Amino acid sequence: MSEIQNSPYAPPRAAVEDHAGGPAPARPPVVDRAVKILWIGFGIGVLSTLYNLVFPMAVQKASPLALTLALAAVGYAVSIWIYLAIGSGRNWARILYFIFTVFSLIGLLYTFVVFRMFGGVRVAFALVGTLLHCYVAYLLLTEQAREWYRAVKEAR
Repeated sequence: MSEIQNSPYAPPRAAVEDHAGGPAPARPPVVDRAVKILWIGFGIGVLSTLYNLVFPMAVQKASPLALTLALAAVGYAVSIWIYLAIGSGRNWARILYFIFTVFSLIGLLYTFVVFRMFGGVRVAFALVGTLLHCYVAYLLLTEQAREWYRAVKEAR
């Protein structure tokens, strides 16, 4: 038996123990602030959508109202899902949020180019929303937030 254990072809041995888990660590203030700002931004997005429904542009008048509402509902449902996951300590949601924030910067440039002739309200909604997203992404990438997400993962 000892020959098998000393064999260079024997599988490696590792101490294995059950992970007891434990309570998730308390959410740090930086993540609390980020989650609150996420929900404020969500409210701004809903107001922006309502504004666009009440005062549609020529391009928006061509699309059916049902399609616009369906796309908005899907977008808001995905946002709620991701925001709840961020608040509960899911690291994948934090990374996905960062990726979406980068895409929103590209969308902001598009908004400035296309909507600059249509008035300042749409541009203001886009600018405020994007700035909030960038600030939240910064908060979620701080060392304190990264440590909390790591600790939550280990507690699961």
